[in-house]
Amino acid sequence: MSNDQKPATLDDVVAALQKNQETLEEIKVWAKINGVEKVQEILKKTLDSPEKITIYHLSDGRTVRDIIAVSGGSTATVSNYWSIWNRLGLMKSIPVSRGERFIKSFDLESYGIEIPAIAKKESRQKTIEQIPTESETVGENQND
Repeated sequence: MSNDQKPATLDDVVAALQKNQETLEEIKVWAKINGVEKVQEILKKTLDSPEKITIYHLSDGRTVRDIIAVSGGSTATVSNYWSIWNRLGLMKSIPVSRGERFIKSFDLESYGIEIPAIAKKESRQKTIEQIPTESETVGENQND
């Protein structure tokens, strides 16, 4: 800092942070626009069957047992898909008392992917607000 410059005031810092926030919001919008086609391509390539679409769509924090009750898949199938999709960035994990569950990162209908009727019906019946919290799942296995 040269001798003729004054130190920044709190107002100066706040103004600079607000400008940075506005710039970040604009970058976020453009990044989202640029990424939509890529996300759609990855989702369509990865979720290439009604079973996969159903399992992904229902992955909103539910147990494996809840998902296989609707999808007809197996514990191993759901767990394997979750693992693959998590590595691809299509899901995020949430810790539960004895493991983890997964939540989808994208709403499939927003990306033009049709949801099988059985999955649509089930997702209307059980929303994320009805999913138990970690404290409510004490003693529950991830495969329950």
